[in-house]
Amino acid sequence: MYATKTTYQNSFKNGIPKKFEKPGGCRPVQVIALYRHGTRFPSLKNMKTVDRLLTEFVEDYPNNVTVRSMKEVFDREFHFSEDNELSRGGARELIDIGKRVATNFNQLFKNCKAGELLFKSSSTERAFDSCSYFQEGFSKVIPFEGSTTITDDFLLRFFDKCSNYITSIKKDKLALKECEDFQKNSYQEINRLMEKKLNFKVDLKRKEQLVMFSIAGCAYAFVGDTVWSTIFPEEARSMLEYSIDLKKYYDSGYGHEISSLQSCHLFSTFFRHIDSFIENRLKLKGVFYFAHAETLLPVMCLMGLFKDDEPLRHDNYERMRTRLFRTSFICSFAANIMIVLYDCNKIYKVQVLHNEKAIRLPPPLQPDDKLLYSYSDFKNHYKDVLNRKFNDVCRLEESKSSSSSFSEEMSFSTISGTPSKSQSFSRVSKETTGGSEQSSQSQHDSSSSRSVSLDETISNFSR
Repeated sequence: MYATKTTYQNSFKNGIPKKFEKPGGCRPVQVIALYRHGTRFPSLKNMKTVDRLLTEFVEDYPNNVTVRSMKEVFDREFHFSEDNELSRGGARELIDIGKRVATNFNQLFKNCKAGELLFKSSSTERAFDSCSYFQEGFSKVIPFEGSTTITDDFLLRFFDKCSNYITSIKKDKLALKECEDFQKNSYQEINRLMEKKLNFKVDLKRKEQLVMFSIAGCAYAFVGDTVWSTIFPEEARSMLEYSIDLKKYYDSGYGHEISSLQSCHLFSTFFRHIDSFIENRLKLKGVFYFAHAETLLPVMCLMGLFKDDEPLRHDNYERMRTRLFRTSFICSFAANIMIVLYDCNKIYKVQVLHNEKAIRLPPPLQPDDKLLYSYSDFKNHYKDVLNRKFNDVCRLEESKSSSSSFSEEMSFSTISGTPSKSQSFSRVSKETTGGSEQSSQSQHDSSSSRSVSLDETISNFSR
């Protein structure tokens, strides 16, 4: 597993669910879903770093078959021009998910009218493209001409807007001390394990190990097993995976309250849509958001999902091998959370799905045998979070909050208008089905990546 670089399919221990179990005696009336974008190419910084390292390896070990094979795969599959773009596999992930959503909730969506579906994405191309391909898959099951996608960074990239979070987490090196300490204690052992596996001297810095690990994950996502799948022995891979999980635990999860609480407005918006439907104010049947790992993880943690009995730390790696907070399984590419509102004989109930499978919520909430929760109990359980205001949590300056795109009414109720981008079903430059990816006309240059901090490196790894 490659932490947040794991493909959607590989995040399932027993395969993607083939059949959705609908609770009997209930009728789905609304679906609200949040998706991470699909599998993407690495950042330009990371690709340049690996290009430099491989060039050095080839110069030092010109006759080493493993090194030459690594370079060949990298040159063939990775191109600087595709910096952070959605990959062909990422497009396929979202097309397939769109098909399954339309199939599983066919009765709900088959007669949808204009204005009954809402699509929002962050302004990044990979998130917007993910939304496009989801709609393409959806339309293959239910005739659907597409819908305007509204880009909303204040809602979906709150981590870039929350002043309190930026100051206390992103700019404070001590906030990620557990991650730093684990990496300091493990990187030499990782080099030793790699040396033993590869039979040549390995002296990678901590950030270089992480970047190589990200490329190995992407190589596996793009073409399956290659030499890149063999360069990290199992224990080295496990330590690097835990390193990424530590980072995400503290900057997007349970490690600091603000890391998850900053998603309070997005989470509250889910309930506003449900309440509006129940109260006959705005009858949206489907609300679909497309964003990032840093969007999805805070929401899941705000809900109390995948929380271990003890915090992840630098000194409890062995005890946490069976941890719940493992991003390979909970926040892979295209990972998702869905809230389904059901009408059960005039009583409203909800079911929460993670990666298309119904899950149990933390106590004291008690579901029925179909994992359905009374909506009133569900809402009451999160009442403290729902009373929090983004501007207060994030300590936004009055001038910034008043002039920003964040507005309680605008962010929630705007269904149409002037979107930042127009919808398209074919934005990825490569074919989405069949055939091989075209080689980029722009080849790797030999320039080295600029020096970046370890925090930047892991951020590039996960988004």
